[in-house]
Amino acid sequence: MQSRSAEQTIRVVIPDGGLRADLHIEEGTDPMSVTAEVILAKLAEAGTEVTEASRTVCSDLVGRLQSLCEKGGTVTALNGTPPDHGAEGYLELLPGIDPTPDGRRASIVAEAAAAPAAPSKTATKDHYNRSVYCLIAKGQPVGRIVPPRSGTDGRDVRGRTLACKQSRPADCQLDDSLAVGHDGTITANHDGILCHEPPRLTLRQDIDVGGSVDFATGNLDGPRDVSIGKAIRDKFSVSARRDLSVGGVVEAATISSGRDMMLTGGMASKEQGSLRCARDCTAKYLNNVSGSIGRDLTLDREMVNAQLDIGRGLMAPDATIAGGRVVIGGAVDLGTLGSDSAKTVLALGSLPSLSGLLDNARKLLPSVEERVKKAETRLAQLKSINGKLSHAQAEELTELEFGLAEARGKSEPLAAGISRLSGTLSRLTTIDLIVRQRVFARTLLCVDNLIADFHTDLQGPVRFSLAEAGGLVVTDMTTDQTVDISNFAKVTADLEAILFRASPERKPVMEQAPERSAA
Repeated sequence: MQSRSAEQTIRVVIPDGGLRADLHIEEGTDPMSVTAEVILAKLAEAGTEVTEASRTVCSDLVGRLQSLCEKGGTVTALNGTPPDHGAEGYLELLPGIDPTPDGRRASIVAEAAAAPAAPSKTATKDHYNRSVYCLIAKGQPVGRIVPPRSGTDGRDVRGRTLACKQSRPADCQLDDSLAVGHDGTITANHDGILCHEPPRLTLRQDIDVGGSVDFATGNLDGPRDVSIGKAIRDKFSVSARRDLSVGGVVEAATISSGRDMMLTGGMASKEQGSLRCARDCTAKYLNNVSGSIGRDLTLDREMVNAQLDIGRGLMAPDATIAGGRVVIGGAVDLGTLGSDSAKTVLALGSLPSLSGLLDNARKLLPSVEERVKKAETRLAQLKSINGKLSHAQAEELTELEFGLAEARGKSEPLAAGISRLSGTLSRLTTIDLIVRQRVFARTLLCVDNLIADFHTDLQGPVRFSLAEAGGLVVTDMTTDQTVDISNFAKVTADLEAILFRASPERKPVMEQAPERSAA
């Protein structure tokens, strides 16, 4: 076949986008006709941008095209520069922080979906204390907002600019619960549960569990309110720094609240659970529960075998206290006290935490006063010596004066503190007990240093109070007549069993009754 000229057989092909210019040579081309001038002319004819750089590669293109003259083929002559579109900004959370929209950790949610909820007997992982929610402490960093990276324009083989896209900032919406530093670091403004429902990232302080607290949730420590729709299972713990509400039964669990507590389904702890409520508690029932309630307890049905301290009052006109030991600082309105089958101890007008503090202070005061007395006596002896004191006596005098000042500095504030604490106890406590149905035999009623041990049932409604001159007064609320308690209980005064002392002299109530506030 007769050879043809390169001017006839070479054509330029530019694919869509213009980022490449190819030279296609047909078969049967005369190699000697392939020159740099022909190639540049063809490129210029196709509208490409011929630069010095493209001129320098023509010698290479000549050789490559000549090698294809016999069979034909394609080589790339020019390459454009694609645009660099940069990178959009994004939210980068720290490792281990993987919140879902409801505040649970995504890894835990996936684990719960893929595996049985209850752990096996041989499992080493603590399924009670695992962190189900993304709990974040105040000041803790949770991640950072990565800024966008700007792009650069490109250029096609024809010399036209290929514009880059505009890089967008991170699509992340934060509220006042989170702060962003100058370097993009995100930190928590308060304790909370991190929730991420893109693009929204926020700290929620309340925990709301629609179901039960079990292996699917683990233990809970809420920064503010905690609401449980159903039950709290055995051995789990739930803490709320403000209010706690539970719709179902609380089993042998550990629960606490920094303010109020609502136990709609009651609590039956099998003598293994505990309750701590800083203010008021409302419960259907409290069975086998130990713990404390800072102010008032409102009880619907019963309290069985409880070991409970109540700081102020008990409102339970239809409920029963049976078994256990209950200490109450304020007024009590109760349906039934005691039972046929269990010994029940009820202590009135007592705040155990403050009473213990007062007892310790009173025990300490005599030793401090004795130290002051000894120092004063020896100091007077040294000062009465005629003439110049010896070096040893002068040193002792200096030490005594220093020690006496120190002892007086402790004795006087301690005595004042005892007086204030005694007055506080007297103000905060009262003895006013109403039993509307019955007081059962085997009930032990402790009032100051008085202990009433019931050997016979006492039918209600009756009211227990202290006489102004001391002594326990029982009033039949139907007839408004005083009932002789000795017919129903053995009443003794036991100074070692005093649960509340308002006077520093520790005299029995019959001899000196402390002043008390109204119920």
